[in-house]
Amino acid sequence: MSCLLQRLVTSLFVTLICLTVLSAPATCGTVVDDSIPDPAHRRFIVTQLYRDMRFLMAEPDFYAVVGGLAAAPAAFGPAFRNETPEFTEMWGASPFADNFFESGEVIGDGFFPAVLSLSTWSIGKLTGSDNLRSFGTDILRVQAINGLLTATLKAAVNRSRPDGTDYSYPSGHTSSTFALAAVVHRHYGLKLGLPAFAIAGYTGLSRLQENKHYLSDVIAGAILGSYVGLKLTRKNTPEPVRLSVTPTLGDTKGVAAILSF
Repeated sequence: MSCLLQRLVTSLFVTLICLTVLSAPATCGTVVDDSIPDPAHRRFIVTQLYRDMRFLMAEPDFYAVVGGLAAAPAAFGPAFRNETPEFTEMWGASPFADNFFESGEVIGDGFFPAVLSLSTWSIGKLTGSDNLRSFGTDILRVQAINGLLTATLKAAVNRSRPDGTDYSYPSGHTSSTFALAAVVHRHYGLKLGLPAFAIAGYTGLSRLQENKHYLSDVIAGAILGSYVGLKLTRKNTPEPVRLSVTPTLGDTKGVAAILSF
């Protein structure tokens, strides 16, 4: 119970820091206009997740990315089976590395995105901010779909971890943090997106240092999480309103205006 409480407290602390940054749009680069409602957060979440999966499965690049990750272990064959945890051996029993990478366990855990999603959605609901509500909903949607795909690949490949436990490929902590970073990037641009991806990379390295994953596990997790996050968040970006004006010729001369949205 003490470990569970520690993870929850740490997640809440990191979430408060994130909320402080996210609530200051003037310093965060481009933020989605609160005056443009995003319908995603207004739908029943199960319905939205169903639509998300249908959307992904209708995209050719979905099969290229997920199919490629699933086929990689067989394609690389001996190189995949004989991979060694070189980064763990390089760091060895370093107290500095143990302390430096300790936070990666919490950041990549399911608690953090869940708490961040609930907090941002709730604050958006209370303050009437469609941007924060959409951000919180996107985190939940992306984490749910990414978690489903990660678990499916883990079960299908069933690779043993460097420490001897099961389900090493791909890294779930890594895919989770890269998926979250992709949502941050879509909503707040590079000024917050780049730090978010840097933290995701740190989380991936922490999994290597903890001897929980091989390098290929981390790379696969980063690819999967980034793809799901960027793909699903882009899906809900409102289309800009366009006004085109063209002259008309023929019997009736004049100007035609077309409004598309």
